[in-house]
Amino acid sequence: MVKKFLLITLLLPFLLGAGKIYVPVSTNIGIGTSTPAQELDVVGSIEADNYYSGSSNQGITDNTSYWFCTAADCSSTCQVIIEDGLIVGCT
Repeated sequence: MVKKFLLITLLLPFLLGAGKIYVPVSTNIGIGTSTPAQELDVVGSIEADNYYSGSSNQGITDNTSYWFCTAADCSSTCQVIIEDGLIVGCT
């Protein structure tokens, strides 16, 4: 019964057109899982226009100044490819 009430509570704003979810209880929320292990537990991919850390920082925005060592002794390197604050590759 509690799970049904929580589900209705989560979906009601969308049904009413508000488009926001507020969970007034201290519980873990799972997307793609019925056993969330933390406050927000997502099994699968997340797509968003922007990514921010918990401290409201968008992350790395300079995509030209970072290099990775590709060998343990840094004898070879590659330039990091950054998109929307996330490292997505190395050339």
